[in-house]
Amino acid sequence: MIIVYNMRKYQICVLLLIFLLPLSGCLEAADEYDESETNSQEYIVNQEPLIYGGFGNCIRECYYQGDWYDSIVSASDIFAVDPDGNISNFGMDWDNDFEIDWAFPWDWNNSYSETLSEFNYSVVAINPPANSNDPDGSCYTDYFNLIAEDNHGLKEIHPMKWRFDWDTEEQVCLMGQRS
Repeated sequence: MIIVYNMRKYQICVLLLIFLLPLSGCLEAADEYDESETNSQEYIVNQEPLIYGGFGNCIRECYYQGDWYDSIVSASDIFAVDPDGNISNFGMDWDNDFEIDWAFPWDWNNSYSETLSEFNYSVVAINPPANSNDPDGSCYTDYFNLIAEDNHGLKEIHPMKWRFDWDTEEQVCLMGQRS
């Protein structure tokens, strides 16, 4: 009887081990789940900045402060916001390397409007029209980008092109103030 009793004790211990081993794994998994749940609250998905307004050029009938222009650059109610942080840089990328070449010299967080009558057009490549004898032909820039970058390195990129009038007699793209 003593042998049967010891044998039964042994079987009970083995059965307890069989049940406890999987349970210990479950308890560890539960601890890991609790840790990951609290850590997930620390990680927030970075949202892209938002760009409002426009930055472009006027052609043909451009009148500014008593003068006529063939083309004039303007910022129209332009600003950028970052829903989950701060804007660290906002401006133009002229050479399509997706890095800002010219940062806007105003407060990026507030709506801003300005006419830039003395804009340096040499920063953009301007192409003549395909048919230089077409009176309706337009000069145009290659693509360039309006970029807002947030403090986490995420960028919002708006590609754009500008057009300019073409003078068929002089065979030139018309930019800046009229002569």
